[in-house]
Amino acid sequence: MEDSLSFLESDSPPNREDLVGAAEGLFRIQDVYSLDSSDLATGMSLGIQNKEPSSLTVEETLSIGKIAYWQSDHYHSSLWLVAAWKQNMVENDAELAVQILDHLAISVAELGDVQQALEITAVLIQMRPEEARYGRNYKYYLGELGLDEDSTLLESRGMNFSAEHLARPEQHYESMQEYERLCREFSPPHKSNLKCFYWTGPSPVSPLQWAPVKTEELHDDPLVVQFYEVISDEEERAIQFLAGEHLNRATIQDPATGKLVNADYRIQKTAWLTEFDKFDVNGTIAKYNAKLTKITGLDADHAELVQVGNYGVAGQYEPHWDHQSYPGAENRWDPIEGSRIATWLAYMSEPNMGGGTVFIQAGIQARPIRNSAVFWYNLLPSGESDDNTQHAACPVLSGTKWVSNKWFHERGQEFRRKCALDEHQRNTYL
Repeated sequence: MEDSLSFLESDSPPNREDLVGAAEGLFRIQDVYSLDSSDLATGMSLGIQNKEPSSLTVEETLSIGKIAYWQSDHYHSSLWLVAAWKQNMVENDAELAVQILDHLAISVAELGDVQQALEITAVLIQMRPEEARYGRNYKYYLGELGLDEDSTLLESRGMNFSAEHLARPEQHYESMQEYERLCREFSPPHKSNLKCFYWTGPSPVSPLQWAPVKTEELHDDPLVVQFYEVISDEEERAIQFLAGEHLNRATIQDPATGKLVNADYRIQKTAWLTEFDKFDVNGTIAKYNAKLTKITGLDADHAELVQVGNYGVAGQYEPHWDHQSYPGAENRWDPIEGSRIATWLAYMSEPNMGGGTVFIQAGIQARPIRNSAVFWYNLLPSGESDDNTQHAACPVLSGTKWVSNKWFHERGQEFRRKCALDEHQRNTYL
């Protein structure tokens, strides 16, 4: 098996980095959506029309377990090695059985299940009595359990090895549990005061008076709305075309250095589009910016460029704030432009499964409905941070997701966005 993966050491794709990245994406969606390794390995249906689910071979399932093992991710290696073991109970390949149990024994021991590691090693000794390492490991596990070599194994599982009881390592920040729950358990807004309406614009002379926008309140505090049918299929195709050659791995600003760096918690490709792109012969971006100004009332000239994002399977962005004045942050925005006062997030495609936008404190999920856009203010009317706007992009489980973002900045909006003298006044209006 090790020889069959030797191509991963080459510099040309697919190499080890590619395979590790793909496996980590698989682990990501498995964790967020509570998917079982055996179900995935044997062909779990993801609800894709006209596409039959396919199964992994025992060797492929074992490979996934090994990748996690290489990364010292013994939790996921245990899950996938047990899945491979269950598959191989049918195939009965002796060589693969040894490889599975060899890695599984060490992984479960690393997670603290020394009893099961001892039982697995006892089976390995039966299968390969000439392998001295198994004997040494067996004695070590006996010592860890305070047993001698004449002890009889208690509560032996026989060949029914399991990873169900193994605890997943703690998440690196507390909002992750709520993030994953919201991604898994979509439920429509439950507040009785929320409403749907036609938005006619921020002023009585707005062009939207003659072409109002379908609008749904998703939450009132923080105020989060979803506009429907605000971007056409033609616009989406044009924007995706313009973004194509500019797409690169997304970066985040390192809070310690201020530099742009890659981060495991943001998995997507992005591109920034200007109104002066030589390929934008129809002025698509300029017209798009003008539309956003009409709908939001904010000046698109005091905003960042349109950012286009593409999320493939397992693409995600873990909980974060869009502005830099959230609790514990150092405001690094240009003092001339200020922080991000508001966010426009438009969905330019609709994944088959997953890919919603969740708001952690609000406890809601915005569905990635094509041609719609979600809008919210990151700052209160007083200019203070609205700490309840922490949000995240759920992993795409099936399909692909295209989005476009527009971040409006504080400066230049003084006569467009009503201010408030009370620093605690909430956003209750568009």
